[in-house]
Amino acid sequence: MQEMRVEAIGVKFPALALELVDRRQDLFAVDLEALAALQRAARTAAEVPLACVEACRAVVVAAESLAGRSNLNASSDLAVACLLAGAAAQGAGANVLVNLPAVGDDAFAQEMRIRVTSLLEQIESISAATRSIVGSGQLRPVPAGAG
Repeated sequence: MQEMRVEAIGVKFPALALELVDRRQDLFAVDLEALAALQRAARTAAEVPLACVEACRAVVVAAESLAGRSNLNASSDLAVACLLAGAAAQGAGANVLVNLPAVGDDAFAQEMRIRVTSLLEQIESISAATRSIVGSGQLRPVPAGAG
């Protein structure tokens, strides 16, 4: 049985070898498509929990605005809201960070790291202020123009 040979760039190759090269090129194209899909999925997997961190910030801002300006007998609920929002933000922030290495865009990843870190710091600061106000057991004035 004689093997079929193909000449390419002056070298004779078995036809099977060329077929394998063609298949590898096809697989490489599929690999690139899969990588792009993975990077898109990782980006979404970072953006969605970032929205959760942002929502947690909104919760602690709302709690702080009510602290010392609402029923003092129920004020511990505001401190609890801050604790729960802080925990949720920490978990969501971890989910953002764990997905960033797979995004494939260093500038985006760095921007997201900075954003998450800033939001978590803000949440902790606002939460601490809220707990302090609640802990004082004192009312505070409503800001001018509010209410």
